[in-house]
Amino acid sequence: MTQPSLAKEATKRLLSVDAFRALNMLCMIFINDLSGVKGIPYWMDHAKRMEDRMGFADTIFPAFLFIVGLSIPLAIDRKMQKGESFGAISSSILSRSLALLVMGFFHVNLESYSNAALLPDYVW
Repeated sequence: MTQPSLAKEATKRLLSVDAFRALNMLCMIFINDLSGVKGIPYWMDHAKRMEDRMGFADTIFPAFLFIVGLSIPLAIDRKMQKGESFGAISSSILSRSLALLVMGFFHVNLESYSNAALLPDYVW
């Protein structure tokens, strides 16, 4: 029996999860582009401080967290079905987590680079 090709493995993905993730990313980009725009509908804007309401923009991040929480067990299960060891899966999780933390650190601090920083500007 032949082994399945990479193209066949890619088709084992759940289309509903991928579609929901894509829709969520589209909404994130759309809502971020609306930031600071005057005259948008009230329901599309973020709720202001001390307002007792939730707008469309306030539902995007919880939906993102939902899809992340849904995807993690599916990814781990797929790795286990491929026969990867617990150590390999744990190592993958830790290295990806570290990479996300480093990228997040640079992304958050990118706008406020200071000449007094330890790293030169071109590295930052």
